Amino acid sequence: MQDGNTLIDAHCYIGAGFHYGQTPEALLAQMAQLGIDRAVLAPADRYIAVDNREGNDLVLKAVARWPDHFWGFATVNPWYGQRAVQEFKRAIRAGLIGLNLDSVLQGYLICDPLVHPLVEAAIELDVPIYFSTGTPINAQPMQLVELALAYPEGRFIMGHMGHADFWIDVPYALAQAPNIWAELSYNLPSAVKRMLDAGFGERLIFGSDAPKSNLALEVMKIGYWDATAARKADILAGNLRRLLGQRPLSKTSALSDLRESGETRAAAFDQDRSER
Repeated sequence: MQDGNTLIDAHCYIGAGFHYGQTPEALLAQMAQLGIDRAVLAPADRYIAVDNREGNDLVLKAVARWPDHFWGFATVNPWYGQRAVQEFKRAIRAGLIGLNLDSVLQGYLICDPLVHPLVEAAIELDVPIYFSTGTPINAQPMQLVELALAYPEGRFIMGHMGHADFWIDVPYALAQAPNIWAELSYNLPSAVKRMLDAGFGERLIFGSDAPKSNLALEVMKIGYWDATAARKADILAGNLRRLLGQRPLSKTSALSDLRESGETRAAAFDQDRSER
């Protein structure tokens, strides 16, 4: 816990990847040391790129062994087509609660029709999709907006909130697509403040990207957030819980109302920047 608040890390990796890796046991030890109550797991890089089923089974095993500490997201490579869809459905029905995709590692644009069958499966299964963002040319926030607007019933997590190359796009992205939430790994407290000032505090989610990022550093930054106690509690756990538990947005006036509200916030943010 952090200052009495439940702390959930929305994005960690486990497994022996090619470029990085960690065991569930090592992550649990760090979580205990840093006051993290729960973490959302995804399998490391080679599982995301190629060995999807092996990676999903690794996450399922960790979730089954430590159900009070871990939730898990599945991964599949869209290039596998219907095999990917079937593996995704298998992993969700076995106990995972979302889908983790990496367009850079897997080789496509976020908005490519290649991912549409998986998005449609996620809507059918009522689970969110996490996309890593921030890397040119194929992991940009506005590409996620295009996908989210094409599928307003879906729920999408913007991994790393566009860090580092596309942070300026994020307020406008969230304004256009109310079914996108932003995960904060790598971002400075000033970036969190910018999003809070723009009115998007209800769609910010704490995550670390450990072990690729330093877990202790990501937790340390929480202490520098310029946020009310209630808003901090939302970012640390409440927003993610609601995202995972809520029904997706429907193609009704509710979506239009949310988008209009977001556009108003983005316009206010733009005016504030121009006056500085």
